[in-house]
Amino acid sequence: MIKIKNISLIAKLLFTATIMLSNTKVIGVELDLKLGFDSNPFQLNKNELSGFYSKLDASHEFVWNTENAYEYFISIDFKGTKYEENRDNADAWRGIFKAGIDSHSFETSIGKIDGEFNIQVGHRDSTFTSRTTGQQSTSGGVNVKDRYDNNWIDFKLDLRNRINKKTSVYLDTKYRLKDYSDDYSALALDRLDYSQFDIGPRLKHKISDKIILKANFEYSYRDYVNRLAQTLAGVQIAGKNLQYKIYEYEVSLAYELTENWDIEIGYALDKRQDNASGRFDKTQNTGYLEITYEPNENQKYEFEIKYINREFDNATVDVAGLVEDIREKQGWKISVDSENKIEVYDIENLYFTSSLEIESFDAQSPTLAYNRVVAEIGLSKEF
Repeated sequence: MIKIKNISLIAKLLFTATIMLSNTKVIGVELDLKLGFDSNPFQLNKNELSGFYSKLDASHEFVWNTENAYEYFISIDFKGTKYEENRDNADAWRGIFKAGIDSHSFETSIGKIDGEFNIQVGHRDSTFTSRTTGQQSTSGGVNVKDRYDNNWIDFKLDLRNRINKKTSVYLDTKYRLKDYSDDYSALALDRLDYSQFDIGPRLKHKISDKIILKANFEYSYRDYVNRLAQTLAGVQIAGKNLQYKIYEYEVSLAYELTENWDIEIGYALDKRQDNASGRFDKTQNTGYLEITYEPNENQKYEFEIKYINREFDNATVDVAGLVEDIREKQGWKISVDSENKIEVYDIENLYFTSSLEIESFDAQSPTLAYNRVVAEIGLSKEF
């Protein structure tokens, strides 16, 4: 069984070690405070439960030994959302602590190469709710609201090779151990703890002064610790742990329309295969269009429209959500974001932000279809 405990102790040790380093230089502190309205936080098909919320995003990064060939860093990142009292089942927070080393570029026979290695430790806390009521989920009359609370640790190595002025290639690798806080094993629910290895190359090529081609591929292998594979009918196969092979492809073209306008159009394909009957096999197609307008260095506006089609080739849809990963949907997501630098009492690097997101998804099971609108405003401060 994977166990990743004492997150707070690890965070304290990392923070203390950083403070003790005499040549530490703080290079990044960012604080975001936002207020918003969510028309359907529980993604209900009917009887939507709307609510107001507040959101806090805070990050702090330390870097030292910046004068030699390497930079060493530690970062702390927190994101949390708090809804009004009668919608607090939608509350969620996530914390990440990261430490690593980043090399400066050095010349080789195949161009400039640099890389980064880091270790991340994280925790996510949320409430598992029913897709029909928005209330805390149960199984056999037992509350299972903490089913998806989890801890994880990542070991990540990224390599970058700038072949020439037009072409750069990247190789990203990651090994993850993920532990769900409560397995609810007494209820005979699937245990979700797993390990996963990811590896994939990326290409960025400047076709012309205004057009950039991006192409990505990633292969992932996931091995569940104590979760059995299943037949197409959902019957567990004794002695056979569930495993996934995941293939992700993405290609996009970015075009600089003018000095202030940029546009990017892309397509992504995500295919997942299990090691047994194919009950958990998944195919997801995503197409997107992004438009960015920056009239000056103090203002930025972004628009994105995305179509998602997620299908499970063989599985019966799991409406209750107790069987992880069987939640198909097809539909649209539209988002508009803005960021404007403002001047208040000589406070530097202060930005007013706003965003609007619209989601509309259909599904074979009507229970999984939903519409949602999320609007928020806030302040962002960089130190």
